Amino acid sequence: MALKRADIRTILENTETSNDDKAKAILDALHKETDELKDQLDAEKTARTQAEKERDEANGGKQAAEKALNNYKAQQTAKDTRAEKVAEYKQLLKDNGVYEKYFDRVVKMTGADIDALELDENGKAKNAKKFMDNLKDEVWGNFVFNTKTEGAKVDTPPTNTGAKMTKDQIINIKDATERQAAIAANPEAFGLAAKE
Repeated sequence: MALKRADIRTILENTETSNDDKAKAILDALHKETDELKDQLDAEKTARTQAEKERDEANGGKQAAEKALNNYKAQQTAKDTRAEKVAEYKQLLKDNGVYEKYFDRVVKMTGADIDALELDENGKAKNAKKFMDNLKDEVWGNFVFNTKTEGAKVDTPPTNTGAKMTKDQIINIKDATERQAAIAANPEAFGLAAKE
């Protein structure tokens, strides 16, 4: 309620009250107005304080969310970098003659040493030879396959007697002498026993 001139005029025009009572009534009206304004100001201060508190909590939540997001991004970057290093390491293993079926086992055995592998801007290993030489004896050296194969040594190789002819091939021979020679050489094609 706002104190108005009409309210003061009503108090002053009241002939039944004394001047002291009129002054007291005006002061009471002013005190009442002041108390209402004070209460309104306190309510606004409380609301502002609450809003500031909520804002600070929201900023704290925002900062926590930003921190969590940055941590997630760092984890993903580390994961992607590790995946690139593992892929390059597998290529190095392949280039050094390691069986492909052992790649995963060798990668597990290598462990944290893969993180020491440095990649250039193209994703290729820097100092690849040195890196692989350091791990050869301890990790991947036993998984290399031999690329050279030698045939068995045969002291008396079997003689090649030629391919056996079928009955149809022999019948299709036009020359009678050659056909007779083919029948003699391949008697089993005609159900005859071979002569020794």
